[in-house]
Amino acid sequence: MPPKVLGTKIGKKAKIRNQYLLSVKINKKMLLPPLSKTLTIVFFIYMSCISTSFAQKKTKPTTWKQVGMACIYSKSLEGTKTATGENIHLDKLTAAHLKIPLGSNVKVTNMKNGKSVIVKINDRGPNSKKFIIDLTPAAAKQIGFSLSEGIVQVKLEIVE
Repeated sequence: MPPKVLGTKIGKKAKIRNQYLLSVKINKKMLLPPLSKTLTIVFFIYMSCISTSFAQKKTKPTTWKQVGMACIYSKSLEGTKTATGENIHLDKLTAAHLKIPLGSNVKVTNMKNGKSVIVKINDRGPNSKKFIIDLTPAAAKQIGFSLSEGIVQVKLEIVE
């Protein structure tokens, strides 16, 4: 029912016109808020998808891991050439691995005590299938095992 103005009678034409205006106002109130809410929701969903896709591009893939036994380079190898052409220096934090790309940095964690060190892979080896990595004495010392122990179980993770 259209609103009545106090103290006046509304004629037939004015009544029809007022009903039309009232229905338009009602329709605007009824349609616009849900439409604007819908557009707002669609906008936020769209933006979250975009930000998610950017986030996925920036995140790094899961790191490669390997668990196995490590051994220490022999002292007799000091000064010999590695697969990269560098000389072996037993006081540097380097290592040998059969498959990890040369030049990669690898986090080596001692499974007994949790100590870890980051080493650069600059050689191929070890030559025994029992071991997954050959460490320099300096790297072995950093994770808490010595030449007298000989071997220790370690976890390897490639570091970007």
